[in-house]
Amino acid sequence: MKRRGQFSMEYILLVALVVFILAISIVLYIRFSTPANEQITRTQGEQALESITSLSEDIIAYGEGSRNKIVMRVPPRVTYITLSGKEAFMRFDSEGGKVSDVVIPSNVLFMSRTFVNPPEGKLELIVGAKDDAGEVKVCVSEFERGLDCGVESEYVIMDAFRCRPGQMIGDLDDDGKISNEEGAIADKMSTLFGSGELNPPEEICCYDADGDGDFDGADVIIIKQIASTTGLNDRTC
Repeated sequence: MKRRGQFSMEYILLVALVVFILAISIVLYIRFSTPANEQITRTQGEQALESITSLSEDIIAYGEGSRNKIVMRVPPRVTYITLSGKEAFMRFDSEGGKVSDVVIPSNVLFMSRTFVNPPEGKLELIVGAKDDAGEVKVCVSEFERGLDCGVESEYVIMDAFRCRPGQMIGDLDDDGKISNEEGAIADKMSTLFGSGELNPPEEICCYDADGDGDFDGADVIIIKQIASTTGLNDRTC
């Protein structure tokens, strides 16, 4: 009986050791796989935007009226894609409730277009060169709709990302600091809100740096000033 009890205790200890090792393995996997997964998503986002900018440059080279179809592969958790000026911009939700941005410069001008919450996977687009007030620009729209940048995207939900309670005011990408990236985001959001392409969210506290209840050029200046000095703000939502 004593020997059987000894075997039972050894078995329990062995099971406990296996469970402990398994738990440690899971924790380590989650800890080290999260940054890797985010980097994969970022790389996929860069490749998606570069596919558009590369084709756009070819389209412009052929002149007004030229067009071509492209299948863009949208990575997971993308909240919106903006093509405006000489820039292609993508924002996606990263692990832990944070957000990350991908920006790809372009050598040609885009007619301003925003796709919010595009579906993950293949997205068929048509890219063409069109005259815009005497200047040839690149128009990008859904393939099934044809080349019409005057038609709102099927995926455009006229609502920007929201500020969360406790978020530092001015920290637009919610990464715990106010950097030059916030200045660039503030400029872009101000343009999108001003043009009506994107409506401000109901809660704008993280944008409202001067505390006057709205978001305008004055807030952009304050955010840039904070970014160039301390990078921190005591005020939160």
